[in-house]
Amino acid sequence: MKPTIELARAEFFDKALRGREPGTLANWLGTFNRLYERIPRETCISSLGWIQYRVMMRDMVSTDKNPDKSYRTLRKYYEHLSAFFEFCRRQHYIIDSPFDIDQVPPPRGRTIQKQVHPTEQMDDIEAELSEPWKSIFILYRYLGLRGGELLQNGRPSYRPLRFDGKKWVNVYNAKEHRDDMMVVDDAEVLELLRNNSTIGGEVIFQGCTYKDFWTVLKLANKSVLWRNDHALRPKLYLDHISVQDLRRWYGEKIAHETGNPIQTANAMRHRDMKTTFTNYAHIFNEQDMRAALGTLRNRGA
Repeated sequence: MKPTIELARAEFFDKALRGREPGTLANWLGTFNRLYERIPRETCISSLGWIQYRVMMRDMVSTDKNPDKSYRTLRKYYEHLSAFFEFCRRQHYIIDSPFDIDQVPPPRGRTIQKQVHPTEQMDDIEAELSEPWKSIFILYRYLGLRGGELLQNGRPSYRPLRFDGKKWVNVYNAKEHRDDMMVVDDAEVLELLRNNSTIGGEVIFQGCTYKDFWTVLKLANKSVLWRNDHALRPKLYLDHISVQDLRRWYGEKIAHETGNPIQTANAMRHRDMKTTFTNYAHIFNEQDMRAALGTLRNRGA
């Protein structure tokens, strides 16, 4: 007998979302509460048809005067429900998932492609920095690290990188509460890891915090922008800079080099392929994205 939506939701939270932070779980619960406003939670998971679920989704997203906000809300619902129904499909509660991220309509008045800093601007910022900030910048830039994965960010969950001395780096993913293994091929990055690792393999920059690096990064970018504005031929540089921008630059680099969504997702350590599509769909062609989804479904079947 097929379970109700509420029982399937409880099983999904226990198996797929175990260990998530309370704020993340509350966000997911908000989506299901909106779902329960449309249908009773005692409804059998397989009783509603594909069309009924799609109509219900349109009702969940109210018309908003701010198109950007409406789009973000719509995408959040699609991401949450597509993950939930894909879980139900793997449990054989339903035959096909009614939601998929490629069904999200494009936002009104804007594109989902985010601005990425030109490589020349990244090179200029790197040249502007002194040690140890320059080494930190290079590691963030060429490893695609999140903010608190290299430097102390003041959170109890922080753990330093671990380098095996050859080519493997262990990164603690505080967002997903798991360890990620990365293979490093860049000779300059390997040299920096060797020079800044302890006997136990921990990569530590004494006295450097994430907050301090963020401040130094912004000051370096301001200096680069000032010189660019006074140059004979100013370049199209972006006014802002953050550690997340370094990660986004790395993701675009990998996506362009490989042209493969699965390789890009592995390099970025994305838990869900939909995150890769959200950020880098403008780089891949539709055939490659559909092939990647087919490969993942076959693995999970």
